[in-house]
Amino acid sequence: MYEGTGDPDNHIAQYKQPMLAVAIPRDAREATMCKGFGSTLTGPALQWYINLPTKSIKSFAALSDKFVEQFASSRDLEKNSDDLYEILQHRNEPLRSYIAHFNQVKVAIPECNADTAISAFKRGLLPEGELYKELIKYKCRIMEDVLSRAWAQVRWEEDVASRAKAGLKYDQKSSKPTRSDRDEPSHSKSSKETSNPSRGRYQHRPLPRSEGMMVSTWPDISHLAISKPELIGVLRQMGPQVRWPPKMKAAEANRNPKGWCEFHSDHGHTTENCMALKMEVAELLKKGYLREFLSDKAKNLLNKEGPGLPIEAAPALPPQQDRVIHVITGGSEVIHSKKSTRNARNGQEAEGPEHLLLGTDEISFTAREQEKVLTPHHDAVAISLTIANCLVKRILVDNGSSSNIIFYSAFADLGLEPTALTRKATPLVGFSGEVKKTFGEVLLPVYAEGVNQATKFLVVDCPSSYNVILGRPWIHDMGAGPSTLHHLVKFPTPWGIRAVKGNQENARS
Repeated sequence: MYEGTGDPDNHIAQYKQPMLAVAIPRDAREATMCKGFGSTLTGPALQWYINLPTKSIKSFAALSDKFVEQFASSRDLEKNSDDLYEILQHRNEPLRSYIAHFNQVKVAIPECNADTAISAFKRGLLPEGELYKELIKYKCRIMEDVLSRAWAQVRWEEDVASRAKAGLKYDQKSSKPTRSDRDEPSHSKSSKETSNPSRGRYQHRPLPRSEGMMVSTWPDISHLAISKPELIGVLRQMGPQVRWPPKMKAAEANRNPKGWCEFHSDHGHTTENCMALKMEVAELLKKGYLREFLSDKAKNLLNKEGPGLPIEAAPALPPQQDRVIHVITGGSEVIHSKKSTRNARNGQEAEGPEHLLLGTDEISFTAREQEKVLTPHHDAVAISLTIANCLVKRILVDNGSSSNIIFYSAFADLGLEPTALTRKATPLVGFSGEVKKTFGEVLLPVYAEGVNQATKFLVVDCPSSYNVILGRPWIHDMGAGPSTLHHLVKFPTPWGIRAVKGNQENARS
């Protein structure tokens, strides 16, 4: 559905693709194309279509020209190869995320020169990274070679991270490290960072939100506009609010005798590089202290988060569990054998098709997508899809349903042969325990953004606000991620992540 904010050329292309695949008589094609176009519009775009003067459109080409002219201001700016040089890998950004961002921009460039893409990809990498060094040492002539080396590096990075995470969990179980223990590795790391001259080029990169004010995740005393001696003086005046660390436990021979830390009152590293100080400042900022000493940039970032909002806090520990409450449920789609239950308990994979994200695809939802939704709301995700070559509206996407349901009135309107329905009575249990017998089962193709998924429906003969309910079987088969907040259903396809937008007006009515 198009409401006037997207690229009109893209909408025309998306409309023509399925329409040209339908066998329409030649003498009726132009009229069908023109009249059917209105069913893909909503909001201001639909209002424009309705207000077109009678007999002012003689062909679909004329309608397309008027449509593109009307919504030309919503056209996407055409990207060129120079845009690739604006993509930079931020500090602490995983290589996988950088590759995904780079590929997303690259595929939007109509004719992207391979040499330019390789040059821009290398330039955007952190110069101290292993991949950058490898690409400088060994020249790659095609982009596929660059990406193969990049993905090899991603696998290595993620393996190291998973091993480190596993080791951290083991260390936390065996013994909790003290503040001074956590503080020791900062010297070697900080000295390495300050001695690397190539980092200067990336010093002034804009910080993403995850680095900007999440001081509990990445504590940084550079957010404060006062000097370190002044900071120590302020902390001394705060009394018991500040937790001062004990003396360093490292052996004298392993310490830097020239580095003095005012926070530890000991030598071994400088106050500038004291990780214990950064963590304590982060904790105090979360509690609301020291905010009057924040720099203007840090205050602006904090204001963007919202007035009075605390800085990102660590997740709370789970409460103690006093008892366990089990649930009993029924229905053919919910019955599992003892073997499948045992496999789920032991973490074993179940047999069946596996739907994975392809390449660098990530399913995510942005604040910009939420701006197009009327808020506040608690509306369900009601969409329109093509089922058995019919456009079916009022389809509820419900991840609380263990079955795909089509109501008999909608099934009858599809105009299928009676033999398509398999007579089979299946009990469905409702919210208050009432049992409803199904009318039968039917296998129907559900088309969504280029994906034609054969889907089994239970046919139910009862009144409903919806024509169809797509439950977890369809959601899981599509590998989809529905978001009621954004009124979107996103799923991976061989050509990237695609989305189906919900109709909020239908959901409310």
